[in-house]
Amino acid sequence: MSLLLSQEFSAVYTARSVDELQTQIRKHRAQAAIVDMELASVDDLEALSHEFPAVRFVCNHRLADDALWTAVMNAGAADCVPSFDIEGMVSAASLDCEAVHAAAA
Repeated sequence: MSLLLSQEFSAVYTARSVDELQTQIRKHRAQAAIVDMELASVDDLEALSHEFPAVRFVCNHRLADDALWTAVMNAGAADCVPSFDIEGMVSAASLDCEAVHAAAA
């Protein structure tokens, strides 16, 4: 996944915990983050969304279903895709980043 993401974005960083993700977002001023919902809770995602409202959070889970999708969308995610859908994650993370760059120009 990192290789495909690095082709789309100038920098890709991996976090192994929610605390590490918070640190990486602050340090690198991330515009997008892909959150594995097997490592983070919906409450974690909601807290991240409130703390970093300008970041586009894209969630993934190997067993993503309608209930999880609804929960993470209500918690502030931009999308939730199955873990195997790497292109979907890249696309969901890219959409808002392109708009941010266009608005800044």
